[in-house]
Amino acid sequence: AAQFRGHAHWTLGLCHEKNGDWPASEAHLRDALAAYERENLIVREYVQATKDLAHLLFQTADFGESARHYQRAREVAEKIFAPDHPLIGEILRDQSGAFSMAGQPDAAEAALARSIEIFRMPGQAPRQLARSLDGMAVFLLRQNRYAEASRYGAEAVVMQSKLDDGSSSLATMLNNLGAAHLLNDQPNVAAPIFRRSLDMRIDVFGEDHFQVVNSRNNLADTLNRLGDFAGAEPLANAAETAFLSVLGPEHWRVAVVRSIRAHSLAGLGRREEAQRAIAGACESLTGLEGMRSYLRACQERLQFVNASS
Repeated sequence: AAQFRGHAHWTLGLCHEKNGDWPASEAHLRDALAAYERENLIVREYVQATKDLAHLLFQTADFGESARHYQRAREVAEKIFAPDHPLIGEILRDQSGAFSMAGQPDAAEAALARSIEIFRMPGQAPRQLARSLDGMAVFLLRQNRYAEASRYGAEAVVMQSKLDDGSSSLATMLNNLGAAHLLNDQPNVAAPIFRRSLDMRIDVFGEDHFQVVNSRNNLADTLNRLGDFAGAEPLANAAETAFLSVLGPEHWRVAVVRSIRAHSLAGLGRREEAQRAIAGACESLTGLEGMRSYLRACQERLQFVNASS
């Protein structure tokens, strides 16, 4: 009966999360764990419910609590399963994100490294290894370790390409790899990668999906750095229009794409339009958490605009 109650609360928690009712989801997931714990039913369902609660807490930006519940899920899973069980590799990969957002980069990197180690073992799913490699690439990007990020990202893309050649997962990995090369001052390497990611996302999602818009923005930035302003401006213009309609004029993504479009316009000799486009963009990024690299890039574009004739 206790296991049935636990499973019922777990199922309800997942349903509420899917419907966006996060408080109700958290309450049911906690009730599920309590039901399992009262009867000492430390089984796979308990591990999964703990993992799901950790994921929900991450979504609500309670990163410390999220990391703690991932740790609990991991510790229990290690008692139930073999130490290289794939579920443990998944938990470690997810826990790394919570550690990273909680300001614990060393713990985040160690969790990802162990996840990769598990999924490199014989008999493990290559798709899971590709996801963990990509997770490490993203982590290293955020740590400004771009050369290392590109190595992990490249391995993830090669592995995912063997599994499929047209999924949204592969397009995302390509986008992350392109970002690593772009931030490592290799726009010539990044450009074809971003093009491939954009083409795949259009095939999967259509022209107006948010991920497609984001890919256009990244490619426009890359083409600007290559001096292809005529190629960049229509992409930046389309991205700006889409972001404005979905996010509104005050969103930080709109500020970023406006600065990219201003760079294109200045490169094309359209200085007045460029100045109008970038007006206020850098100021709106000032003081926002996690926006330091975006602000620095915006300021560099502003200098380019001001120096153009």
